[in-house]
Amino acid sequence: MTSTLPRRLALEEVNAFNAEDFHRLFDSIFEHSPWVTEGAWQLWTGSYGKVPLRSAVHLWSLFSVALYGASKEDQMRLIRAHPSLGDVARIATDESRSEQRGAGLLSNLTPEEHAELLRLNSAYSSKHAFPFILAVKGHDKHSIVAHLRRRAENATEIEFDEALDQIARIGWFRLLDKIDDGRTPPSTQPPTSLPPTKAGL
Repeated sequence: MTSTLPRRLALEEVNAFNAEDFHRLFDSIFEHSPWVTEGAWQLWTGSYGKVPLRSAVHLWSLFSVALYGASKEDQMRLIRAHPSLGDVARIATDESRSEQRGAGLLSNLTPEEHAELLRLNSAYSSKHAFPFILAVKGHDKHSIVAHLRRRAENATEIEFDEALDQIARIGWFRLLDKIDDGRTPPSTQPPTSLPPTKAGL
């Protein structure tokens, strides 16, 4: 059977991208927030002089700098652009739907489990004024609920930072679904450190 999954692009192809190509491939990495992609593009073509990208980590560093260097207001808008886990009616992107389906949140919940998940999500959102965000790759419905219960007790400032870190994890996995640097499988965990300067590229 022929696979219907889109082909992962080589970095050599990404290095030849113009701005439109870059946005077309990477805008979906961050939920309804193309400004992150624009920030990565401006960093690469401006500060870094569009030096050739040599690894997934080097490419990811552009997005990471754009994400963590953004204003608190933009970061909050990004956090609030994410759907609540398990809330089928509000899942607008194919990426979110695929990720939540893989974690068993769209078909493997009993009616009681689904109601409990929505209740916990609502309580979390009421407390923190933004949705609970978790990179669900590698999780199942039980570990997701456990994380939700535990993190609901945290201060909002802690959860704001945690939400950004989880968004970064989601973005990293989505990036690896799109590009192939010849050495970083899609299941690779996010890097713990990134090239901080032009020299890193």
